[in-house]
Order: sequence, then structure tokens, then C-alpha cells
Amino acid sequence: IMMCDKLNLPVKKVNLGQFYKDFCVDIQKDSADGLTLAETAELFSDMKAVSLKSVGMEEDTDDPVCKLWNEIAQIDPVPHVQAKTPSMDEDEEGSEDPTISAVAFLSFVRAQQKEFKTSLEDVLTKFQLLNHQITLEDMDTMTPSTLVKNNERINRSRFISYLTGDT
Repeated sequence: IMMCDKLNLPVKKVNLGQFYKDFCVDIQKDSADGLTLAETAELFSDMKAVSLKSVGMEEDTDDPVCKLWNEIAQIDPVPHVQAKTPSMDEDEEGSEDPTISAVAFLSFVRAQQKEFKTSLEDVLTKFQLLNHQITLEDMDTMTPSTLVKNNERINRSRFISYLTGDT
């Protein structure tokens, strides 16, 4: 219940058990075995989607955090250019997470959070801290190459981590 409160999931205690049992059935796991950290993150993600739908919201369009992310990404003056790898076809696009630049983030911090003294160097330092944290999403795909991040950009999960004060 405390985790649901922290994640702003309006889930009643009586529904938690059923969510858990249904999730275990979906991933073909005995509910008595417990969940790994990555499975727990997936469970919370599923619960968020269900709770948003129950109040008539879609996760990527109606969630205030997602709306804020999309607004910042749209006004980002430094577009993300993805380098193609030799194994990619001409028309193939990568599956890299969308990111925002330090410049766009600085604009957000100054305009929305009224932190006018924040500098670009402050933002780059914050990005370095955010990008060197291992998130739940990293747990499934953790390899040495995924741990090297561009400290001039952050993805949505790290932006949400910043907003929710998890950093």
C-alpha cells in the first residue's frame, strides 16, 4: 500500500491481492514464489495503466507527467540524433528511448519550477547523477554498453525519477 501511495496509484488494499494473483498467472509464476525486482516494476506499471483507465485516462495522453514530458520534448531546441549502427538497415529506426536535452530541461526548470539561478552546468551535473543510477528498467537489459549514458540528455523514466524526488 505504501508503494502504491508513493507511486500515486489509487489502488484499494482489497484489489492488491487480485492484481498480484492475476499478474502471476500472466507471467506463469507461482504467487507463493514472490517476484523479482524487474517483475515488481512490471506489476506496478500494469497497475498504473489499469488505475488510469479506471478513471478514464490513458497513460501516455492523460497522465500529467506524460503530458509534461511530451510538452518538453516538443519544444526541445536540440533534437536527438540517433547514430545508426552497421547492423541497421537504411530505413530502420532504432528502438532507443526518446530523450530530452539539457537545454530543454533547463528551460523547464526555469519556466515551470521558477529556479532561475539554475545553470546549464547544474543541469549537466543532475543529468550525470540521473544517468548513472540503475533503474528498474535497466535490470532486464543491463550490460556494460547500456550503463554508458550520454550525460547531455535524459530519458522519460529518469525525468519522472527527478520529478518524484527519487534522486
